[in-house]
Amino acid sequence: MSAAGRLSALGHLELPEYPVDAAWSADGRSLVVGLADGSIALVQLAAGKSSPALPALPAPQMLQAHREGVLALAWQKAGRLWASSGQDGRVLLWDARVQEARVVHEERQWSEKLA
Repeated sequence: MSAAGRLSALGHLELPEYPVDAAWSADGRSLVVGLADGSIALVQLAAGKSSPALPALPAPQMLQAHREGVLALAWQKAGRLWASSGQDGRVLLWDARVQEARVVHEERQWSEKLA
């Protein structure tokens, strides 16, 4: 956000699939984007990087998360963990430091919202 409290673009991001949901970390330095094929794009920004010319953002790290499409994403307030839910009925809890996940919920029903 700019000093005036308005949103400002940091750049553009090329993704291999349709984005379904996205979530910023509390410090604004990491972005996760859930895709329709079940993968997640993790983008980590350097501090203080912004440009009026809308440069390409750093290449995302692609994480295979769900067997079907991603439905929702949410970051823990402290920024060390984030969660994803998918059409496969699983909710995964990710460690942001190592980008590894563990299943915390597995049902046949979708979890369409996370907080």
